[in-house]
Amino acid sequence: DLFDHKGPLTYLIYSLGLLISGQGTWGIWIIFSLIDASIFYVLYKTVRLFYDPDRSFISIQILLCLLFAQKDCIFTSGTKPEHLVVLLLVISEYLFVKRLKEEHKKQDLVRLFSNKELLIQGLLCGAVFMLKLNFCIFYLCFIGMYFVYQLYHKKFVFFFKSACAFLAGILIICIPILSFYAFHDALDDLINVYFLFNSKYAKAGGYSLMYSRRWISIEVKIAFTLLLVLTIVSFICKWVKTKTGDSERKQLLVYGLLGIAIYLFLTLPLFYAYALNTFIPFGIWGTCLIADYLLNIFSAKKAHLIISSVFVFVILNFFIQQIVVSPAIPKHKTDMEVKMEEYARIHPDSTYMYFADHCGLFFYDLPSGIPNFRYFYAPNGGKEAIIEEQASSIHDGDPDVIVFFRIDSMDEEFMESIADSLYKYGYSLYVKDPSDYEYYVFIRTTNM
Repeated sequence: DLFDHKGPLTYLIYSLGLLISGQGTWGIWIIFSLIDASIFYVLYKTVRLFYDPDRSFISIQILLCLLFAQKDCIFTSGTKPEHLVVLLLVISEYLFVKRLKEEHKKQDLVRLFSNKELLIQGLLCGAVFMLKLNFCIFYLCFIGMYFVYQLYHKKFVFFFKSACAFLAGILIICIPILSFYAFHDALDDLINVYFLFNSKYAKAGGYSLMYSRRWISIEVKIAFTLLLVLTIVSFICKWVKTKTGDSERKQLLVYGLLGIAIYLFLTLPLFYAYALNTFIPFGIWGTCLIADYLLNIFSAKKAHLIISSVFVFVILNFFIQQIVVSPAIPKHKTDMEVKMEEYARIHPDSTYMYFADHCGLFFYDLPSGIPNFRYFYAPNGGKEAIIEEQASSIHDGDPDVIVFFRIDSMDEEFMESIADSLYKYGYSLYVKDPSDYEYYVFIRTTNM
């Protein structure tokens, strides 16, 4: 019984990781490592539809260089649902492009995809819908483009059959999940948290690109901008190379470019760099342009040597930053972590509340059971309702431990006022973390 604004299918993937690692979280990292590796394998297979192995392999290396150019990189999120979304999108892209390439000369594009193929696309779309619904714009722009093409040519019967097959795939994914929540009398919660909350507080879209927004480093902005420019240029080059009489292919290129524009403006995030990886299905075509250019200038052996050298340098630099300069996993436990582990051993059944904001994975691994408070994690918006719910639980003396994450705007005087307020309800300061990310941990010392 927890609150998070991500889609319900996310928890199924996390559960697979927990089957590996039990109470710990390292199993989730294994699952997502496999997901990440699969993304680049599918991308390679997609590029191979148009290019030889040399160009395909070099284009993937260039993409990786852009993604891992800096520690705060586009692809360094670890275990975000966006990674699974990207895998589903690149699979959809591969199936779509593969069919388009194989069949455009053999039959009318109006009947390009079979109902079975559209059913598969619907299954993938349904999974994306239950992971992060705003990225379904991908399917509205590209599968939707195919439907618009059918309507434009007045093939209404084909359109109806195609749309029904696609919708059936979505329902096959969604109905079991919705039924599960309904069976547990939680359908209202799902609708409130995933659909209504996200529609009100989502930090994505807004019809503007975010070159100047915070939490995205200058290196990430440069990498993303370069990827975007390369992709647009690759579309222009494809247009120029298309034969004058091949009007249908030119129409599809226009639809595709418009689809990318719509997709970008409706799905790009307000803050986080990791959500930029949803551009990867399109960005790969931009790196193919560089690979093609390099192999036109240099021999295959020399081109591989140049890109491989850059690739090794970028990846080594990334891991040195992650492991040595600013380790993602600290080498030594802090005094706070030692004391909290000791407390958890002595009080294994304690209930924890993470007040007002999120906490690190260390705290999530402490409780012996499932956190039993609805609002123990604060997403990007709606914090007023969450704090109100938490305050009510504190007033009733429900949590045994309250973990408070202190942000920059909270000075010592403010934290003292928090401590005084909690003391009235039977809580006292147990330990605080003096690091850059300060945690104040309060434990219940008296019964209400």
